[in-house]
Amino acid sequence: MAAVGLRTDPGAGAEALALAAELQGETTCSICLELFREPVSVECGHSFCRSCIARCWERPGPGPGPGPGPGPTAAPRALPCPLPCPQCREPVRPSQLRPNRQLASVATLLRRFSLPGAAPGERALAEAAWAGCALHGEPLKLYCQDDGRAICVVCDRAREHRAHAVLPLDEAVQEAKELLESRLKVLKKDLEDYEAFRSTEEKESKELLKQMAAEREKAGAEFQALRAFLVEQEGRLLGRLEELSREVTQKRNENIAQLEGEITQLSKLSSQIQETSQKPDLEFLQEFKNTLSRCSNVPGPKPTTVSSEMKNKVWNVSLKTFVLKGLLKKFKEDLREELEKEEKVELTLDPDTANPRLILSLDLKSVRLGQRAQDLPCHPCRFDTNTRVLASCGFSSGRHHWEVEVGSKDGWAFGVARESVRRKGLTPFTPEEGVWALQLHSGRPGEALLRSVAAPQFLWACPPDTAPEALDHNIGVCRVGALRSTQQGKRCLGPWGPVLYLLSACVSGASCEAVEAGEDLSPAPDRALPSDT
Repeated sequence: MAAVGLRTDPGAGAEALALAAELQGETTCSICLELFREPVSVECGHSFCRSCIARCWERPGPGPGPGPGPGPTAAPRALPCPLPCPQCREPVRPSQLRPNRQLASVATLLRRFSLPGAAPGERALAEAAWAGCALHGEPLKLYCQDDGRAICVVCDRAREHRAHAVLPLDEAVQEAKELLESRLKVLKKDLEDYEAFRSTEEKESKELLKQMAAEREKAGAEFQALRAFLVEQEGRLLGRLEELSREVTQKRNENIAQLEGEITQLSKLSSQIQETSQKPDLEFLQEFKNTLSRCSNVPGPKPTTVSSEMKNKVWNVSLKTFVLKGLLKKFKEDLREELEKEEKVELTLDPDTANPRLILSLDLKSVRLGQRAQDLPCHPCRFDTNTRVLASCGFSSGRHHWEVEVGSKDGWAFGVARESVRRKGLTPFTPEEGVWALQLHSGRPGEALLRSVAAPQFLWACPPDTAPEALDHNIGVCRVGALRSTQQGKRCLGPWGPVLYLLSACVSGASCEAVEAGEDLSPAPDRALPSDT
């Protein structure tokens, strides 16, 4: 009998070994002495491999039986009916051979375990095949992807599965594992991203809180000089700082809580995937789709960072603290007016409107004039002749102010424009064209002329280290303030007419970020607009 090495635990007793040997003997063909392959049963009850009994009955010779013929000259003869059983010699009819499917399943399982290098996955498949098909008793060797269950070869030929996508069971397991493995890698990467985002969030919020604490100390020191008169204003500023601190702390706590939740969910889902991957194949195939569907719902959107939402507010409070020294000499109404001033608008340039000669920064916050036109895609909103660019968002009502930093050179303009402003062809800076702007052009050597298209009522010029004035306006009317580097300090250049929106500009190569000659900067609906060159 062929040796079949059943794998048993090291502590298995003699009874288990005897049972294994008996099971091996019951599944061994008495003709080839190997484990059954396609076993068939004859009428007397014995079983043989189909190919073995066929060869045995077809041997040439004078009489029935598996023995050889009398000599090499004996010619083959027709098979008699009935024929003797190779084991007990009882007469049996070849037409009555019946497949023994249960015996085939046992032999297949033993063959799996007898392979020296059988992998754990193969053992699991053998265990699944042992169960057999509930309808046909055949081993479950196939997997129907449409129905999501293991089937046998007979089921595969049935009408129910004829048009379905069917794979070998081991291939289906491998394919599902690869899919889950790829998703697990994505989840691990998302987990790393969220942990890094949490670390950055904590660091930036600490910096903001530290900065606000410093601003609170400076504001307190300034208010001490005129405490009796400024007690109300001090309360406003310090209250605003406290409010910002609470907002930052609250936002941080909300973000950290959300991040912790996402991290916990990602960790839990990763563990579930790993546990699912270790389960037996049938159970694994039943659960992996549910596990995969849960993966599609994570991770959730990342929370808005504290810094992107709060830096502008902190900057405005810092500005108020900076101008506090100068405002202490003013009357109560001037001081109250400054502290109640609207926070500045953050502008982002719209690249779809930029003239091809204008080069925008990566953050879309600054622009400069290039030497030649860029190869940009055509866009109905793009200025094709005037070197202008609009901001990405506009407004139709309310109070708005912004600050634009320009270089020391001239040849720039900025202002507001209607949404309907013409983008094609050469158009002037006029209210008739829907443009209100402030321009700086060269005059005599060493001089530059500031002019407004619609002549606002006031234009202020002051050194670069002086903060912009808070300017009053009614609905639809405002005043334009410009900061100019001079030795004489602040001075009024003359009366100008009204325009629509509040603007301010800084012209100083020393104190402002450089925006080279000929550059256009823009707010926007009316939208903020820059210059012609």
